[in-house]
Amino acid sequence: MHNSELMRIVWCNGDLIEKFRRYRFEKNPEHLNRTHIQNLMSSIPVGFEIKKVDDEIANEPSFYELSEDFVSQFESIDDFIKRGVGYAILHEGKVVAVATSFSVYDSGIEIEIATHPEYRRKGLATIVASALILDCLDSGKYPSWDGANSESVELAKKLGYVLMVMAVHHAIQT
Repeated sequence: MHNSELMRIVWCNGDLIEKFRRYRFEKNPEHLNRTHIQNLMSSIPVGFEIKKVDDEIANEPSFYELSEDFVSQFESIDDFIKRGVGYAILHEGKVVAVATSFSVYDSGIEIEIATHPEYRRKGLATIVASALILDCLDSGKYPSWDGANSESVELAKKLGYVLMVMAVHHAIQT
């Protein structure tokens, strides 16, 4: 189980109840400074490349090793390519960090980000998130951020998002 500092499991009448925190950020495009975000995106390390997610990247096994959720809310990869958006960082042909639209709605997207454990702490999540956010702003869509852990909260703040509320949620698994 990940995020042990944020999650607690209890038993109730034989059912497993998972308690977890989510962090919601204000939805205000004025908080997202384009110049600042462009500067964050410009620091890609040597030997890495950033690409918009296309059919080739979306069908790459290393894409799914990071998260099956990148395209899970779409009917197919083609549907994701048509309606969604995403950016990937590749290293030696392997997808090592991705930011995509987990879901889409009329005026925006919900962001999904993952970085391969061996490539964390290199600024890659910042770079792919920046590319995705700029793409959204350019197309008139709001890139909504909802954090699941302290790392996500810190990344959101670095990008310009303003924390609105922390909420406790419960999931029941039977």
